[in-house]
Amino acid sequence: MNNKVLKVKDTEIEILVSDICKKTFETEVIKLNSLEIEYIRIKLEKFFKSLNKKTKFISIFLTPKQKYDKNTVVSSAKVIIEQITKFIVESNKDTLLKKISIVLKDKKIYNKFLTIATEHIGYINRKIGLYPIPTVDIIIEVNTKNKKGIVLVERKNPPYGWALPGGFVEYNESLENAAIREAKEETGLKIKNLRQFHTYSQPGRDPRFHTISTVFIAEATSLPKAASDAKNVVVATKEEIFLGKYNLVFDHKKILQDYFKTKGNRI
Repeated sequence: MNNKVLKVKDTEIEILVSDICKKTFETEVIKLNSLEIEYIRIKLEKFFKSLNKKTKFISIFLTPKQKYDKNTVVSSAKVIIEQITKFIVESNKDTLLKKISIVLKDKKIYNKFLTIATEHIGYINRKIGLYPIPTVDIIIEVNTKNKKGIVLVERKNPPYGWALPGGFVEYNESLENAAIREAKEETGLKIKNLRQFHTYSQPGRDPRFHTISTVFIAEATSLPKAASDAKNVVVATKEEIFLGKYNLVFDHKKILQDYFKTKGNRI
């Protein structure tokens, strides 16, 4: 039996291949029959909310009924790790949980799943602690001869959809420098006239972790191009945004509603 044990805070995360998945007095089991990310997110959220605080062991048994491509395996691994991490961090010490096992029945996807899960746990462990994670988002106003509007990026990673450019603040980096860097990485734009707009801190605004985002407003005089951290990029009008042309994730619709209240019809 192949297995690898990792850690998030004080909880062990075991990833293994097995046909056996038993529920015991101290072990709670959930079976996931699909690798589709929204299915996984909803199932795990409900499962974790229903757990007894005395639960010591959890087994997440992956039994997909159909074949999936590499990208789906990558996305599912990230979402599972994110949901596990969210549960561990939010429950903190108010639980007896010792170990969570992710049990894969299919050996063919084990190696890819393990690689992504290991990388993602390492990435998350560098980001999380007992406190919310600082992030930035940037409302980039584009004003060119042929195009006026707000820059939106299509996300490469879950949660999928459209969002304002932004991301995590790196260690030893100011909020302003993080905003400039993220704008460049996701849109290729060199922004100017950067200024703070508002801070958003509502728990649950990000389905992955508790984040506190400082939102900036900036300007650009050229058109964006999807860079390494974005799948696609557009300049959207106010009408396009609020008529639902773009599926906005996180709380970015709320952010833009607040922004347009202050701007009126000036863009």
